[in-house]
Amino acid sequence: MEAWTQANQAGRHQDALPLIAGLVAAYPQEPALHFRHAQTLRELGHYEEALQALDRLLGLRPQTVPALLQCAELQSLLGQPMAAEDALRRAVTVDPRHAEARIRLVRFLTEQGDFRQASYELDQVVALDPASPAAAELRQRLLLARELATTPVAVSGPAMATPT
Repeated sequence: MEAWTQANQAGRHQDALPLIAGLVAAYPQEPALHFRHAQTLRELGHYEEALQALDRLLGLRPQTVPALLQCAELQSLLGQPMAAEDALRRAVTVDPRHAEARIRLVRFLTEQGDFRQASYELDQVVALDPASPAAAELRQRLLLARELATTPVAVSGPAMATPT
């Protein structure tokens, strides 16, 4: 494990990958190893494989919020927004007081244009921590996104001549 940590911290993810894969093979019931394996794969851009490693972890411990958050991020990167939203909602269901999970859900919903649900989730973030700097930033982002979505775009160009 120490060799993997050193390689990973030094940014030598290609060297770290066989080390963590060997540990996962030797200790397949250890969830933390699957998480580290997923991290290494993600750093190398192997998103599908990283998602598979997280699926194995969630098979062992289905209520692991950090793994669900990583799944959501990877699914977004892979163009799977419905799966990403499901993972975020599972994370919030598992731990309703997990501020980071709620914050990520608000950001995701805002990006998807679901402003009503994003507002509801933002209210939950504020309820957890009324002084949260993230809540203020999210509120601004949500308001801007909502405004941009409802503001008509003016088309400019040469005026069309009307026949006389």
